Order: sequence, then C-alpha cells, then structure tokens
Amino acid sequence: MTRTLAELLEEERDRIISVVHREAEASGWSQLSNSRKSALYQAWESQYDLSHATLKDGIMKGFDAAQGIPKKAEAEIQEEVVRIIGLAGINVIEQAQMWTGKERADLLIGFSTKFPTHVIEVERADSWSEGLRQALWYQAAIFKAERRHVLPLLLLFALFLLLRGHNAPGGGFIAGLVASAAIAVHLFAMSEAGARRVLRVDPRDLIAWGLILALAAGIIGLVSGQPFLTAHWLTVSLPVFGELKLGSPLLFDLGVFLVVLGTASTIIINLAEQDT
Repeated sequence: MTRTLAELLEEERDRIISVVHREAEASGWSQLSNSRKSALYQAWESQYDLSHATLKDGIMKGFDAAQGIPKKAEAEIQEEVVRIIGLAGINVIEQAQMWTGKERADLLIGFSTKFPTHVIEVERADSWSEGLRQALWYQAAIFKAERRHVLPLLLLFALFLLLRGHNAPGGGFIAGLVASAAIAVHLFAMSEAGARRVLRVDPRDLIAWGLILALAAGIIGLVSGQPFLTAHWLTVSLPVFGELKLGSPLLFDLGVFLVVLGTASTIIINLAEQDT
C-alpha cells in the first residue's frame, strides 16, 4: 500500500523531496516528453512507495513552480472547465481531499458544496464532460421540483396586479408579463408541450380574445352615446363582500392582459420549439 507525505517522518520526507527534485532537474524535466515523465514517476513510485498523486501534487508541483515552468495545457483546461461550470451555477471544489483512499481529485462538483455529486480528473475529457452533465441534471431536477411552487405563485401575483391596476400600480400589461414569466419558467423546467398544457389553448387565440375584449370595452361608450373608451361602472351587491364596482376599464385591462400573455407566450414557445 502506497504512502502519503503525511505518513513520512520529516527527515525522510525532506530527503525524498530533495532527491526527486535533483533527479528531475538533472533529467531536464521541462523538456521531457510525457512518456519519459511517466517512466520517472513509475520509478519514483516503486522506489519510495508513494502514489502517483503524492508525487505529482505533493512533490513535483512545488518543483515546477520553483523552476518557473509555465503552466501546461492541463492547468489551462482546468481553469476553463472551472469557469464554464461556475457560469452554469454549479459549485466547484478544486484539489479536493478524497475519502476513498485517493489523496485528491482535480475537481469535485455539485449543485451544493455540501453535496458534491461527481469527481472530475481534468486529464480525462470524458470525466469532466460526464461530471458537468450529471451536475446539470441534478440542477434541472431541483429546478423542476421548485417550479411547482413558482408557477401558481406567479400566476396569483399576476391576478393581483391585474385587479389592482386601475387605482394603483399594476394593470393588464405588467400582469401579462408576469404570467408570461410563469409560463416561461414552466417551459424551462418541463417542455414546450408542458407550457401549452398550462395555457390550455393556443396562445394566438388569447391574442384574438384580448383584442375583442379591449375593443368591447371601448364600444360600450359608443353604445351609450359617449366617446370611445368612456368608462362605465356597474355596482353589484354581494352577500359577504358588500357592494362591488365593476367597470369597463377592468374589461379593457383584461383584454390587454390576454394580448400580452398570448404574444409573449407565442414568442417564447416558438423560440423553444425552433431551438429544439
């Protein structure tokens, strides 16, 4: 069983590091091919009973820095992989200490730093590409579960904005945008078909019905012999709520709401289907 640097006595550790660095310098380390370096690593592993990871990360990494050897492609790839994974919102732990007997991993990634899901060795492209895929899958699964709470909350907020828009900030336009955002969240979490199921009708039909309602709100004024879009109110007595005033501005706002929702949903769904 191979040893780690922590298991060596200080005197033995310093001697091994000194000898390995001296032999590496004598061999012209920075000019060696990968196969020649591998042969030296194997010889040191056998001679000192140390693992490849211990030699590479515990001994030779310091030698490379001391010799001013520029970063190899592996280090540059690791930096780029970390950047890409970070942009995806995935947590990365670099040079992580392992619990399986191996001394370290280039990267540990996961949706949470407390729950890493994949080990990445940058030398292996299949390792980091599979790790990124799996971490993104976990992220999508969590997002899919959370959308169950987000969708009804956004729709309720859109209804609130629609109803308060006549006397306070809100109205059909902003309510339609909020409802469209709810549809977009559902689409990202599920699919284009899932978004259409939430709408129940073709979003283009919503545009038509919205224009009809908005036009009807304006015609009410003409029918009563007043200018187009003149507001009219109707007072309704309800047992619990008392008197409730319903007006043509609410009908107009509802029309605007449907037009905005239908237009935005049509654009979002069509773009998603085209990308697919």
